[in-house]
Amino acid sequence: MLTQDDIIYFIVTDRFANGDLENDQDVKPGDPISYHGGDFAGIVERIPYLQSLGVTALWLTPVFENMHTPNDVGSWGYHGYWPLDFEKVDPHLYSLKPGIPAGSKRYFKDLVDQLHAAGIKVIMDMVVNHTGYDHPGLKGDPSTIIKPHWFTPPNDFEGAGGDVGWWLAGLPDLDQNQAEVADYFVNVIADWIEETGIDAVRMDTVKHIEDIFWHYYATVVKGKHPTVTMLGEVLVQDVDKMAGYQRNFPIDMLFDFPLQDAIWKIFCEGQSFTLISSPYSRPDMPGTGIFDRDVTYSNPNHLVTLLDNHDVGPRFFSKAMECSGGDRGRALHTTKLALTLLMTVRGIPQIYYGTELALEGSGDPDNRRDMPWDILGTDGLEPAENKVEAHDVYHHLHQLIQLRRSSQSLRYGSQITLHVEDRLYVYLREYRTEWMLIAINLGEEDMQEPVVIDLAAHSVIPIRLQKQMADQQYVDIHRIVPSGKPENGKISLKLPKRSSAILMPLKQMLISVK
Repeated sequence: MLTQDDIIYFIVTDRFANGDLENDQDVKPGDPISYHGGDFAGIVERIPYLQSLGVTALWLTPVFENMHTPNDVGSWGYHGYWPLDFEKVDPHLYSLKPGIPAGSKRYFKDLVDQLHAAGIKVIMDMVVNHTGYDHPGLKGDPSTIIKPHWFTPPNDFEGAGGDVGWWLAGLPDLDQNQAEVADYFVNVIADWIEETGIDAVRMDTVKHIEDIFWHYYATVVKGKHPTVTMLGEVLVQDVDKMAGYQRNFPIDMLFDFPLQDAIWKIFCEGQSFTLISSPYSRPDMPGTGIFDRDVTYSNPNHLVTLLDNHDVGPRFFSKAMECSGGDRGRALHTTKLALTLLMTVRGIPQIYYGTELALEGSGDPDNRRDMPWDILGTDGLEPAENKVEAHDVYHHLHQLIQLRRSSQSLRYGSQITLHVEDRLYVYLREYRTEWMLIAINLGEEDMQEPVVIDLAAHSVIPIRLQKQMADQQYVDIHRIVPSGKPENGKISLKLPKRSSAILMPLKQMLISVK
């Protein structure tokens, strides 16, 4: 089960690490649309790196056996989203072992077991909306259980309404409104859960999957395996549409694409922080920002927050480069500031592999470059000191991860907006006896006058917390805001341009920050 304690790390397995050369079929590392050789053995080799970074859950691209030949779109299915056989593991990911049949789920179970032994949960990426291009089931080939009538007619999606029934990117769409189809795929998922011990399912293309499937899933899978988290991918930026899936479907968690979109606009494009929070928003009078509208969700703390992944265009660092006119230093600083927000707001953060190493990449497939292991130091756990950019981003994120993992206020706490301007956002995270105050200044000039946070003037802050904060010595872990105590219940913040501060009680810092 995924919880608010988790920090998710997402990898495109084929591009992460090649640990077994024997399974290198069709591998062309220089070709962005071919296989590059990443496999289960490579993941196992890099478990110490994942542990050192501090992530707690690994989401990897689908492990199903994929279509094995280039198709009409001129690409190979290295990413796993073009399934051939939903019951077998793809041969690019393992090498045969004596006594274990080809394609056996045992190959994946062995990986799950090793990750679990290292304290890392596993999120399996599921595809039930479609098959790979030119799937043999379209022609009634007896080699597959999938039948021609299981597919939605190619030109019938308009009658289905909305996105449901659409042949996404021309991929053969499976009609999950047929009981026969929904029953098969729900039982396939149950088999993977029971035979491999995965902790969560990441469901691909949720908005394209018909309703009958979700009825079967709620009954067969959630009924028997309530602790296996369903993480849904609904690629929309509209809060109302997103929230409907959390309220009305057996989905435990959703990716927060509305927040991801707002982060890009604020940090890269120079738009206002009011996109995420309105000044003086209150639960009884919410504003229009992303966080103001958290009341729309059944549980906003179970949203998975992110800067980027393999589906949203360029990597965040490359987007920041584009918006800074190619200024690498500025783009790196923008990335660090965005990571500060990501790791200190509500939700469960997801990191895309390589973000911690300042990995670049434009749109698909360039945003799926190989993990740059060659820039690590001799211990293989962090970037070498002479790799200045990667070293800087890595240590910034590593500190934030350690801070989050040690802080109940960041994992479970309420989030309260204290002050919002176009380029300044100040907010509070608090949980019982713990609190953190975070300020992010994206302005192009040093603040000439401090922002004064009058704790008593914010009716959303409980009186208990007001009294507690007023009596505590606080420190800024970034050493930007001088240490001190609130004066007359007020905290003054004066930040340099494009900087952030994280204030917390001194006693709490001595316990939390190593």
